[in-house]
Amino acid sequence: MSDMKKAAKPLVKGLGLKHLFHHNFWGGAAVGALAVGFLRTKKARELAVKGLATGMSLKDDAKAGFATLKEEAEQLHEEAKRQVEEDRKAEECEDVEDSACCPMEEE
Repeated sequence: MSDMKKAAKPLVKGLGLKHLFHHNFWGGAAVGALAVGFLRTKKARELAVKGLATGMSLKDDAKAGFATLKEEAEQLHEEAKRQVEEDRKAEECEDVEDSACCPMEEE
């Protein structure tokens, strides 16, 4: 039983959960204060503006690419519809004995 008590104690006195929380809290507060100080600098503003401009540029490029894809898809769709209509007319002409109705044979 004494072996279990030894294992449960921290290796170094004073490094318990409270101690760890205390140091993490103050460490986080210090980092937060430094971050706020940095965010108020001119360099941070320049980086933020540059990042925002890059993001806006990427958004515009993506919109342009999407518009191009949409136009190409619409063209392919129209072409496919025309091809289906031509195929349908060709089948109708094959079914009809009178070939005078078929515009493809007149060419």
